[in-house]
Amino acid sequence: MITSKPLAQILVVILLSGIAHTSFSQVTRTKSVQQLYHDLERVNKSVDETRSKMQEIRDARFLPDLYFALAELYVDKARYMYAIKRAENEGTPLEELDFTNEKRPKQQAIEIYQNILDKFPNIAERDRALFFMAHEYRELGQVEEMVKTYGRLTRDFPNSIHWSESQLLLGNFFFEDKKDLETALEVYMKILSKPPGPFTPLARYKIGWVHINQNKFVDAFRSFEAVLVQDADINVEDMPAIYRKTDVRRDALLAMVWPYSELKAQEIQRLNPRMKDPIAYFYSISNNKISYQKVLRALGRRLNLKKKFVWSTRVYFELLKISENVEDKIEAVERTYEAMKNSQNKWPIVGFAEEIQKTLNRIQGSPIFSEEDKKKYSTNFEIFMRDVATRFQQRAQESRGEIDYRLAIEAYQTYLETFPSSRFANAIRLNIGESAFKIRNSVEAGRYYEELASKLKNPKQRKTYYDSALQSYITALKNPLSLSRLELVEARSGLRAVGEVFVKYYQKDKALPTVRFNIGRTYYDERKFDEAVKSFFDYIRNHPNHEEVRLAADLILDSFNQREDYAGLIKAGKELAAIGSLPANIRAEMTEIVKQAEYRKIQSEAGDFSKSSTTTDLLKFAQKYKGSSIGDQALYQAFTSLRSKKDPKAYEVGEQLLFQHSNSKYAQEVVTAMGQMSLITADFRRAAKYFEMFARKYPKMADSKKLLSSAAEMRESMGDFKDAAEDFSDLAQIDKVAEMHFKAQNWSALASSSEQVKDLRGYYWKGIALYRQGQVNQAEPAFQKAAQWSGKDPVFSVMAAHSLFLLSRGALDRFRQVQMSAGKEAQAVQEKDKMLKALTAQLQKVISYGNGRWTIASLYMLGLVNLEFERFLKNAPVPAGLSAAQVQEYRNALGGQAKQYADSANSFFNKCMQSAEKYEIFTRFVKGCESKGQEEVNEALESQVLARARETSPLATKPIRQALYDKPRDVNLLLRLADIYTKNQDYSMASVILARASEISPSDSRPASLRGVNSLFMNDLESAYASFNEAIKLNSRDATALWGKTGLYKEFGFQGKFRSTLVQAKRAGRPIGTVHPWVQSAM
Repeated sequence: MITSKPLAQILVVILLSGIAHTSFSQVTRTKSVQQLYHDLERVNKSVDETRSKMQEIRDARFLPDLYFALAELYVDKARYMYAIKRAENEGTPLEELDFTNEKRPKQQAIEIYQNILDKFPNIAERDRALFFMAHEYRELGQVEEMVKTYGRLTRDFPNSIHWSESQLLLGNFFFEDKKDLETALEVYMKILSKPPGPFTPLARYKIGWVHINQNKFVDAFRSFEAVLVQDADINVEDMPAIYRKTDVRRDALLAMVWPYSELKAQEIQRLNPRMKDPIAYFYSISNNKISYQKVLRALGRRLNLKKKFVWSTRVYFELLKISENVEDKIEAVERTYEAMKNSQNKWPIVGFAEEIQKTLNRIQGSPIFSEEDKKKYSTNFEIFMRDVATRFQQRAQESRGEIDYRLAIEAYQTYLETFPSSRFANAIRLNIGESAFKIRNSVEAGRYYEELASKLKNPKQRKTYYDSALQSYITALKNPLSLSRLELVEARSGLRAVGEVFVKYYQKDKALPTVRFNIGRTYYDERKFDEAVKSFFDYIRNHPNHEEVRLAADLILDSFNQREDYAGLIKAGKELAAIGSLPANIRAEMTEIVKQAEYRKIQSEAGDFSKSSTTTDLLKFAQKYKGSSIGDQALYQAFTSLRSKKDPKAYEVGEQLLFQHSNSKYAQEVVTAMGQMSLITADFRRAAKYFEMFARKYPKMADSKKLLSSAAEMRESMGDFKDAAEDFSDLAQIDKVAEMHFKAQNWSALASSSEQVKDLRGYYWKGIALYRQGQVNQAEPAFQKAAQWSGKDPVFSVMAAHSLFLLSRGALDRFRQVQMSAGKEAQAVQEKDKMLKALTAQLQKVISYGNGRWTIASLYMLGLVNLEFERFLKNAPVPAGLSAAQVQEYRNALGGQAKQYADSANSFFNKCMQSAEKYEIFTRFVKGCESKGQEEVNEALESQVLARARETSPLATKPIRQALYDKPRDVNLLLRLADIYTKNQDYSMASVILARASEISPSDSRPASLRGVNSLFMNDLESAYASFNEAIKLNSRDATALWGKTGLYKEFGFQGKFRSTLVQAKRAGRPIGTVHPWVQSAM
């Protein structure tokens, strides 16, 4: 950074001269000779001032800067002297001018740079001095000195900012001046050996040209490609301005064309398979549209030169498509056509005709072309486009492919759009018609045949092409589904137009009857029924014995039937029956149809759904024709009417239809609809009934098993275990049948159905069935097998634990039967002790299953076992022959042992209550433990769930279900409906309805808490507790759930939890719905 005042003043003087770094061309172009002399004088003055300052400067650190400034001034002086001589000798050839004097300042500049090198060996700018010195040597033509100087710079200053440029200039010298390709390549490669910089792409570009001169086209191509790909992220804007006059990347892109054209197929495959398509490849590496256009133009020329005309055609066509300038497009059209012709390839270019059309339209609308030019281009382009279209036609005729014919049609259509008055137009129309007909595009064929016929004057030819048009339209209308709406309209209107020509001019043609019939058919198909009736009557009266007369008569009647104009149908039918020339069988059929129509008219007057009397009228009608198809239809319409009004009476009518018309075609739809209605109104029992009815009536239908499965699941959820068992039996789900017998406590049926279940459940259910029927000994083998299970399935674990518990219950009874008798005391004690140990081990195994209920039950039973041993010891008889003291001693000894068992019993009872409260296990065995074994717990009641459903719905549910028709997702309605069932003690149905409410609104805690209440009523305490917790998780202040848990805690004596939950429940408010007695007690 320059900070001294003298040096700053010097630099200001230099800048104010306004002439530094001014090129010769700029000087001579913008200034007069007088101005040049004036500027030269200012430069001389700056030279003198700079030399003066160099003498005066005190700080030697700034002296090199003055030397550099002085050298630059001498360079500028040489430029102005050169410019003045040129200006004063304008017109004189350069080689005749002597510039010896003008070169002198440059020599002085070189001397100054040498002085810098000599006098200042330690300054950092020595590389700069060498660089500028070499530059001046180059301008003076002293190439040897230039090479030496650049060489010295690159050798001594490898990290110089001028290093890469110096290498580049050296390389250029060897390449361009010396033609020493190897040395030039070596110099350029040194730039690439350095980290990438601004000169890297330029060096690589130069290397590419070296390779071209060496005929190494693969290497040349790789070098140019690397400029675009490998060097893509290098900022070339950092190079000096002289190198930025051209875009090195665009230059490389264009340069690639030459080596690419020289590559062999195997070389292209090895380099990059994508290069097989030059258009796609050069598009992928072009950075903008202008570059892409330029490279395509160069590529086309080069490929033409190499006689690769197929690819040059494609390249020029691509150029045509992307060019915007109209003159560029004209050139591209001509080049494309020329290349196509040169290719000797008879096939056309897809889209070329359209591009020619676009270009010609641009020419005709452009003010830059004269009328003569426009006419010239029109003439030439007509030839081009006709040639292209004809090529398509020729290819289609050879290949007979649909795509080729379509392309030919499109090209010809483009031609006709562009040159409608061409003398070749009719021939082209004929080609289009024939091509369209061959590819089954009959509508288009008919249109062109019709147009061609209208333009011809020869009557015979006109008739021929009208025949072709008619045939095409009729063929098209045989398959109307394959036509678009527009094509349908065109075919029908075309057929009518040509048909009218036939009717008018070709009365004797044998095709006339068919023409008349098809005219009527087109009107019918367009639902223009009045015109259709008129045309069909015209056809029938003129051709009563033609083959389509029967169909025409039917279509006349259907024209009225579709509009439900029964009066019109009757009138037309009578007219047809009255045509004496019609065959007798057709007239008889018309008479019968008239009778049916009259009957249908009467039937239609039975009413419509909008009238309140509709259903009544339909039911009366159905009753009158009970058992007939008409009565079946009437019932169906009545059902539909009621269903549309959301009237529950629809169920009655639907069931009436099913019972009276079991084979009705509407039965399947009706039973499905009733099932859906039931689900919407949460009438799940009715829904199950209809699903069962459907499945048994239509067992082969795809949905039958699915619906029956849903019915079975609903039956199970509602406690209809008997019906559920029947459904599961029909579904061949044997295990579910046994499960339903178990839940229904149908022990005799379970004893049989469990035999079919081949896993642990079968043993468990078999044992329970026998046990509950009092066959305890017979149940033991099944329980023993079930108790042997050792897996992790929680359901199986409960069954195994229960089985082992019941076995232990039988062992307890046998344990109690062992008592002491005189003389056999020791034997009794041994037997009892052995049984105690076995029972203890067995109950500990029950506990090991980890099931809460049976763990508590086992602790309860362990307490009973130890109490029994205490009583056994206390009640032992006193041996005979003992003295009073001995008797007392004996009693004291037994009492001590008995107390140990009493303490052990109390320990089990206490652990039982502690564990139950800790893990929140709600079972009657807790009360047994609380009573210290005084209360005998009935195990049979423990797992009994009161889930029996009611057969009928309470009357109070009807208005709610009526409301649910309109609001099937109204949770409040569902809660009200569930509460009615709770009050009616149909707890299972209430729970199912509440589950539906939770499904609709999963974030609402009320359905979950009310499910808990219903589970309490059903004695399903575990489910009740889970539902209360679910509700509290959704809403910590759900009063119903909090009171439910409070009631449970109080009932089972969980005092700590009872007190804390009671506080929360009171804060939450009163519970909703029906209140359980346990909750009432807690409140």
